[in-house]
Amino acid sequence: MLETILQLLTEARAHIPADLALAHDLTTQAHNHARACHDEALQKHSLWLLGMICHYRGQYDEALAHLDPATQMITLFPPEFQPRVLTTTAAVYRQLGDFSRAMILLEQAYTLSEQAGDQANIMRALNGLASIHSNLGDAHSALTNLHRAIEVGRALNDSYATAIIQGNMCKEYTVLGQFETALQQGIESVTTLLQIGKEREALFALTSLAKSYHGLRRHEDATRILDQAYQIAETYEIAVESAQIMAMMGEFAYERGDTDDALRYGHQALTRVEERYQHVIMGAAQTLAKAYKKCGDYERAYHYLETYTQLRERVFSEESARTAKNVEIRLKTEQALKQAAYHEARNHEIEALRAREQSYFAHINQIRNDFIRATSHDLKNPLTRILLNVDMLRRLGMVQDERSLHLIQNIQDASNLMTKLISDILDLLHAEAGQTLHREDHAVQVLLSEVYTTFQEEAYAKSIWLEIQNVGNLHAYYDAFMMLRVMHNLVSNAIKYSPNGGTVTISAAARQTNEIVLTIQDMGMGIPPEDLPHIFDRFYRCAQQDNSHIEGTGIGLAIVKTIIENHGGRVWAESTIEVGTTIFIVLPDAHRDILTS
Repeated sequence: MLETILQLLTEARAHIPADLALAHDLTTQAHNHARACHDEALQKHSLWLLGMICHYRGQYDEALAHLDPATQMITLFPPEFQPRVLTTTAAVYRQLGDFSRAMILLEQAYTLSEQAGDQANIMRALNGLASIHSNLGDAHSALTNLHRAIEVGRALNDSYATAIIQGNMCKEYTVLGQFETALQQGIESVTTLLQIGKEREALFALTSLAKSYHGLRRHEDATRILDQAYQIAETYEIAVESAQIMAMMGEFAYERGDTDDALRYGHQALTRVEERYQHVIMGAAQTLAKAYKKCGDYERAYHYLETYTQLRERVFSEESARTAKNVEIRLKTEQALKQAAYHEARNHEIEALRAREQSYFAHINQIRNDFIRATSHDLKNPLTRILLNVDMLRRLGMVQDERSLHLIQNIQDASNLMTKLISDILDLLHAEAGQTLHREDHAVQVLLSEVYTTFQEEAYAKSIWLEIQNVGNLHAYYDAFMMLRVMHNLVSNAIKYSPNGGTVTISAAARQTNEIVLTIQDMGMGIPPEDLPHIFDRFYRCAQQDNSHIEGTGIGLAIVKTIIENHGGRVWAESTIEVGTTIFIVLPDAHRDILTS
């Protein structure tokens, strides 16, 4: 199961962000399996991936519901994953506008990465911190982190990450008006990304580079770069990027005095963008309003100015509502974290109490077992003396009459039964204490043959047909001595409770679940339904059946159950009155030899 969960998580990561629906299905399966196995570490790992998927989908409240529990138990993750969990959570908080929380998480990710000497995650954390400073309008601090990040990227010889960071640096230098430096970073970023086939990822660097050319009044270069970006957006069918580039080309055309191009690009942007991308529509509408005003077409200028104004008011209202919702989400998240902390503390208290109770009951159980073991050994000595004295009376011929001999035999039978009871008690104690098993690969047919050899004479004495079915090359892993003890108990019972002339059948078969099933079937009197659930309990014997003449200790089946469970298996009985009883034993790790000629 562990390998299955890890494979599901690996496949899910490979599909993020290309196929979020498939990634979500795979991660949900992994999470359900991890919960069923009570594997807390893998549960947290799947929560991280679910949070990442929700982040890509823009479902930030659901993302936090998954990510916050994961970050609270960050030590359950392998060291190389811990910073990545924190940076993912920070990205969600950044989207929600909680920059202080995002920065705390990124700084924590940086510290963990630095302690582990994990340069790749150090680079990611620094790039994340730069994005926070950029959102806050602090281009200088953003560049400080980007310069540190690019040093790490170059040391790692990670050309892709280095190029991405250079694209971000191009943007920040453009904001500061340092256009020449921005150009240098932007050109290197675009060149590298295109060389390694990352055209789609080059879009951001291209638009930043175009803004740098525009800032230097190099309008032809700016237009050339935007044309290149537009072709990439069209190739990958990214409509919103195409519209944004068109809107930018219209804005640049207006600023260089080319009203016709401004109008043409502005209209193209509006026709290519969906209504939900309101920021793009606003930019295009503002450019068109200014261009039509410059052309003296005040009616159209007013129309697009009105469009711009209405959208601006709508966007402002939506952003206000989104901000309020984000605040609500953060408050709910904080409340949930407090509740989780409270429940975690309570769980620790309960676990501590449970541990004390287990220790107490283990102590009581040890006292009980020591008492039984001591008294069992103490009982064996007088029983041995009784049996020796009975044997001496017989050998010396001191008892001659039939009645006395009968009494002597009763004493011997009772003593033997008591000796067996004591041995069974000791065997049960050893089994319950988790006696070490010596499990090896055994042919099941050998086990059944040994049982047949042992009970052949006993069955013949009662005219019982003892049938051992041929199970071929079936093998299983078990402790041979212990399994022989199990089979002896069960076959002995089957013969004892079967009528003269009956049949006892022993068989085995493999299941598709990689298990082996052993069955022992008799034709005895059967077990009443009300007694059936209790026959594996200690000292339990069916009270209403006419079996008082059949000797037994009432411990044999308890020993069977304990030994089978120690093997990781299970045992149960099915019975019909006046028809017979079948005992089923299921053992794990069965296989059939593949014989080649």
